[in-house]
Amino acid sequence: LVIVPPAMKENWDETLTEFKLDNFKIITNGSLHKVKNPELYDLIIVDEAHKFRSDTASMYNELQKLCKTKTKRYDGTLHDKKVILVSATPLNNKPEDIANLVYLFQDSKDSTLEEGNLQRFFREHIDRYNKLKKQKDLTLIADEVKAIYEKIRVKVVEPLTVRRTRKDLWENDAYRQDLENQHIRFPDVKSPRKIYYQLDLDLEELYDETIKYLKDGLSYNRYQAIKYLKPNKKSKYKKADMISVQLAGIMKTLLVKRIDSSFYAFKQSLKRYYDANKVMLDMFANGTIYIAPNLKVNELLSEGKEEELIKLIEEARYTDPTIEICTPDDFEKGFEEGIRYDDAILKELVSMWDAVNVDPKLDEFIKYLEETLFDKSINHEGKLVIFSESKETTKYLYDSLKSHGFGKIMTVQSDNIDTQMPLLKENFDANYKGEKKNDYDIVISTEVLAEGVNLHRANVIVNYDTPWNSTRLMQRIGRVNRIGSTAKEIH
Repeated sequence: LVIVPPAMKENWDETLTEFKLDNFKIITNGSLHKVKNPELYDLIIVDEAHKFRSDTASMYNELQKLCKTKTKRYDGTLHDKKVILVSATPLNNKPEDIANLVYLFQDSKDSTLEEGNLQRFFREHIDRYNKLKKQKDLTLIADEVKAIYEKIRVKVVEPLTVRRTRKDLWENDAYRQDLENQHIRFPDVKSPRKIYYQLDLDLEELYDETIKYLKDGLSYNRYQAIKYLKPNKKSKYKKADMISVQLAGIMKTLLVKRIDSSFYAFKQSLKRYYDANKVMLDMFANGTIYIAPNLKVNELLSEGKEEELIKLIEEARYTDPTIEICTPDDFEKGFEEGIRYDDAILKELVSMWDAVNVDPKLDEFIKYLEETLFDKSINHEGKLVIFSESKETTKYLYDSLKSHGFGKIMTVQSDNIDTQMPLLKENFDANYKGEKKNDYDIVISTEVLAEGVNLHRANVIVNYDTPWNSTRLMQRIGRVNRIGSTAKEIH
């Protein structure tokens, strides 16, 4: 049983077929609950296994059940399953990331390792790690983290791991000879290069003022409605305060990410927040506030479809326990005031950003496109991959580059990946078996192409916005740093 992210299913199918394996089944991460008769499988392979490093997700529990179900052989005997977890990034931050993955195939209290009681072992190191959060001395923190992970690596990771880096292959005579016979080379990955762009004084002032508002000015009450409900209404929402604070934090982070992605994407997000906040104010003015997390309240009300919304709420209110119809009196003091305060700030921000009609970031990028990024000395095949976290930024870039005379561009995001994938393979996959084409020389993509896709006819990647997680950055680079690349260097 091979468990993979959706984008990688086809690759696995091709590879296993090529190796003449016929007794396999491939399923995607979201389909674990559909596996019937888990006792039939001897071996479970989980690709991109780091997606299962959190034991709080339902996906993790489904996978653990599959892995721990005994295999029934033809003679009726029961055996433990073999489990292979494949990952280049098993550790994100915390020791429990490793622990959760190990528990998929090891008994936490009676392991096959020298450290028999893994639960006790990891508890000790998780506690050590958590205590470091209170420390202020960065050198001490770095040394202690290093010591924690060295112990975990030696005692747990090394005995369980088969590791084949490119360096391992190149230093082994037999492997190196085989690679040379196949004319396979590993490109040298150059350090990331920063591209700076300059804001003029007025724009810099607006940018700084906006960041200050996003960080400390806005209350984000629009996303904390259930936190401010009075006890009789609030009781139906479990962990109302925690959920509200998390949602407000997500919105704050999203807006900061958007302003660093593109001014265009930020303006769109800011306007949506302003409209959603105004919808809540209008509901207060009308005396009826709808809290329906599973319905698109903002969209329906802003489109004047109140009757349709009421009908949907009436239909769902007996089956959906999260729906609540409130009056202004159902909210604690401070909630409506926060909404009004945010309305004034958002109105001012929208107005100021609407007046901005320059984009120094885009200007600098186009200059680099024209002068550097297609230079034959670094980009020998004339292909380029551009990543952004925002779908709105990728659309904005596509339209902008088209208007500046760049013709052979394609965009890929979650809603068009199925139709674009054949074109992507023909134009960017060096391992493509069919006729390779040059209909496109630039692909602009969201994170949907950051894993499991070959784009290695290109050897130059641009991160139009920097991902906040360094692992994501490495995954993006991995799209062009693939076996079969003919480039000497990755830029």
